[in-house]
Amino acid sequence: FMSNKTLEPLGDVRYLGLDVSAFSGEIDFATVRASGRAAVYIRASVADDYADPNFDANYISARENGLLAGAYHVLTARTPEQARAQARFFAQTVAGRELQLRPALVFDCLAGLTAANANAIALAFAQTLEARTGITPVFYTNAYSAASIWEESLTRYPLWIADYGPKEPESIGPWRSWVGFQYEDNGRVPGIAGNVDLDRFTEGVFVEEVSQPFSDVSPKAWYGPAVLDLY
Repeated sequence: FMSNKTLEPLGDVRYLGLDVSAFSGEIDFATVRASGRAAVYIRASVADDYADPNFDANYISARENGLLAGAYHVLTARTPEQARAQARFFAQTVAGRELQLRPALVFDCLAGLTAANANAIALAFAQTLEARTGITPVFYTNAYSAASIWEESLTRYPLWIADYGPKEPESIGPWRSWVGFQYEDNGRVPGIAGNVDLDRFTEGVFVEEVSQPFSDVSPKAWYGPAVLDLY
C-alpha cells in the first residue's frame, strides 16, 4: 500500500501538536506549551455513553496555557443508526466549549465490519455531527485503512493521517491532502509523564481562518515558537 509520492499538506504552516486522553494522566500544559507544542486534540467521548473524565480539566488547562484545542470522539458503532447516536452524544459532550480545532472522528474500531459497512457508519457519524455543529469534522485514520477501506465520499472531511516512519505521509487512498499528521505514537513531551501521540497540523484543521487570530489567544501564544517551518 505504500507510494513513492507524499500526501500534500492542506496549508503551508505547520503547528506542532499532540493528542491526549485520560490515559495521559495529569498534564502540565504550561510545560507542554513551553516545549513548543501549539495545538492539542483532547479525547472527549467514546461510544454513546462514555465521556472522558479528564476532558474538561485538559481543555481548561490547555486553553489557559495558550494551546489551541480540539476534541475527538472514538467511534465504536456497528450501524449507521448507532453512529448517529454517537455523533449526538459527542456534540452534547463538547457543547459550550470554544474549540479552535475542528471536531475529529477517530474510527479504528473496525473488527468485523466490511468496508461498505465501515464507510456507511463513518459517513453517518460525520454527516450528523456536521449537521449538529455546523462545522465540517476531521477524519482520523491510519495509512493502512486509508489505502484499503475508505471511499471517495469521505474525502469531504479533512484527513488526519497516522503514518509512522516517513517524514511526510504517503499518498495513498482517496485523499489528496492532509490537515493532521500523527507521525509518532510513543513520543515524549515535557509536562506529560508517559508516552504520547505527536502530530503536525496545518491551518486547515482550524475552525476559522488562521489569518484571523482568535481573540483569546495572545499574539505571543499564536505566533510564538510553536509555529515552525519544519523543513
